[in-house]
Parts: sequence; structure tokens; C-alpha cells
Amino acid sequence: VVRTLGAHLCACFALWTFTVIQHEAVFSASHEFQGPLLDEWGAQVFSAALVIVMAWLTFALYRSAAIGAREEIFKRPPLKPWPAPSNPPVPVAPAVQTSSSWTSMAWGTTVQPSASMKKAAGPDWGSFVNTAEDEACVITMGYLLNQFLTFLVSGELPGLKSTYTEHSQSMINFWIGAIACFLVLLLFIMYIRSRF
Repeated sequence: VVRTLGAHLCACFALWTFTVIQHEAVFSASHEFQGPLLDEWGAQVFSAALVIVMAWLTFALYRSAAIGAREEIFKRPPLKPWPAPSNPPVPVAPAVQTSSSWTSMAWGTTVQPSASMKKAAGPDWGSFVNTAEDEACVITMGYLLNQFLTFLVSGELPGLKSTYTEHSQSMINFWIGAIACFLVLLLFIMYIRSRF
């Protein structure tokens, strides 16, 4: 549940960000690409496609950096370890070997703990994060591609017009309250899951 909610929350912010960038690229910055090879329409189409490529490269760069950071922090020693303390080490008495259980003292053998006593391996959260990042990328790229194809057919970016319309203060307050409730529920779910 948390993976899917996190993926959709990231996708929501990515959609809004790249939607605004695509709108500005098509209607404000596309004249920079006009020249002997591209007229106004061609420059707008090129700008819309360029934003899709830029979004894909952003997700690819983020994925590469995130995987590297997770491996460095959790799986490998750091590239540059912390410096050793300048104080001389405190001498420590050698550890005394003791038997692992009373049965090894009595019969000289070691008893392995039963399967029910062993701690179960936890979930591989790195794979959950990778899946959530993939979901966010797919949602964002699908939306941008849909916008691009709609622009090719109709010459408009319909999903972007609502971004620039004025909203009343009551509507803004409603959405702030809805987001706050969502975050409180998300924290509550995470607390409950951490307890059980």
C-alpha cells in the first residue's frame, strides 16, 4: 500500500512539474528552435517531444543515483571512510569463548535453533522502492506522451489549461485540507505497520 501511494504521490508531483515545463516549452520557448529547418508548428512539436526526452532522462538519472546511493549506504563500505580517532585505542581484554547453549556444555555439541526461533528475513525494501520509481516514471511518461499526441492531432494541450486557471481560496483550502488528511492517514498506516 505504501509503495503504491508513494509512487502515485511522486507521479503527481512529476506530472505537475513536467506539465508546466511542457506548456512553457511549447508556447513560450519554442520560438528558440525556429529557423530554416523548423517553422512555428515544427518548433512547437519539437519542444513537446524534447520535454518527453528530458523527463525520461531525469527519471533515468534519478534511478541511477538512487541505486548507487542505496548500495553505498546499505550494501558496500563507503568510498572514503571516516578518519580514525586521534586518541590511542583503549586496550580490551580478549573475549572468552563460551558455549552457545547448555547442551553443548553437557554433550560437547552445538544445538542449532529451530526454524521457529530464527528471525525471518525482512522484505527487500530496495526492490519496493525500485518498483515505486518505475510506477511513477510510467505514469508520468504515459501522460506526457498522451499530451504530445493530443497536441499533434488538435494543436492544444488540454490537460494544461487547468494549471493556469485561477482558483478560489475555498478550493485551495479544500485541497490543502485533503492533502493534510492524506498525510496524517499515511503516517497512521506507517505507525500501525511498524507495530505489527
